[in-house]
Amino acid sequence: MSHFHVSIVLQPVISDEPLEGDDKHRVVKFDRTPNMSTYLLAMIVGEYDYVEDRDSDGVLVRVYTPVGKKEQGQFALNVSSVCLIISQS
Repeated sequence: MSHFHVSIVLQPVISDEPLEGDDKHRVVKFDRTPNMSTYLLAMIVGEYDYVEDRDSDGVLVRVYTPVGKKEQGQFALNVSSVCLIISQS
């Protein structure tokens, strides 16, 4: 089984360096985020599956789900893609 790590952040990366003395991990720093409500923040660690699609402009949309529950993310993926189209018009 292959493992990978994903960080989902709205701000650009300002530095990305190997962790000193550890060739398996990295230290990634992101630009400061704007002030936002705390309910918009989530920190999650674990194993997840995802479903993904691209909108009509080619923007990748991805919905993460607990392992083995990808089918439950399909509705959220469909709604998210439509919401992106509406919000851009």
